[in-house]
Amino acid sequence: MNIRPFLALSCVITAAAFAADAPKPPAIPSAPIAKKKELFFSDDFKGDTHDKRWHRVVDTFTFERAR
Repeated sequence: MNIRPFLALSCVITAAAFAADAPKPPAIPSAPIAKKKELFFSDDFKGDTHDKRWHRVVDTFTFERAR
């Protein structure tokens, strides 16, 4: 007796049962969930030196002189 068709049918039935019970994603909120609070850090980048808090961790920005 070939058991492959039985196993394939069992897998299809099991997958269909789990797919039917999949949770629904949450609704998209009508208003923003982030609230504006106190300013954490700012810099106007004027001058020849920059604030030490602007240190390079990952190469995602560079300091360039405006022209």
